[in-house]
Amino acid sequence: MPFAYNSVCYVDENAALAAFEQAFTPITTIVDTVPYHWTLNNRVVSIDGEITYDLIRSDYLGSNLVTQFFYLQPCDLVTQGYNYVDAAAMWGFAFSSVFMLWYLAKNLGLIINAVRRW
Repeated sequence: MPFAYNSVCYVDENAALAAFEQAFTPITTIVDTVPYHWTLNNRVVSIDGEITYDLIRSDYLGSNLVTQFFYLQPCDLVTQGYNYVDAAAMWGFAFSSVFMLWYLAKNLGLIINAVRRW
């Protein structure tokens, strides 16, 4: 079953989890001059396929407060929108590559003559 994270559909749960864990940075908040550090902990998959993480808040005394943090939902790859930016980048790369190869082949004689003169 594909999962979505950050408006991107991933092929499986592990790919989506890896994307989330790579993007997550530990958070530090200050409440009444006490710094709290938020980190990820236990991964939980619900019956309907929604995946959550426990987000642990710890202060300088070491006390922990666990809250649920939702981030992944099941998605449908068929309904995923077409990515025009990536398609345009790929088309531009292919077009410029073909153009440069054509230009190189067209002027290959000039390049060989210049090398001979050296």
